[in-house]
Amino acid sequence: MRVLLVEDEIRLTEDVGHALREGTGFTVDHAEDGRMGLDGLTVLRRLRERGNSTGGESA
Repeated sequence: MRVLLVEDEIRLTEDVGHALREGTGFTVDHAEDGRMGLDGLTVLRRLRERGNSTGGESA
């Protein structure tokens, strides 16, 4: 599974990214901030519109 980690604190990013890769085998993409103009809910909605599974249906 692939996850997008949006975090501007370098140490936190490294720790969370490592835990996701090593603990669960996820592929981790990283963005330092949300400047691309999309919040998490918008990203989820767009993925679901395209038929991608996002692992949860509450958003």
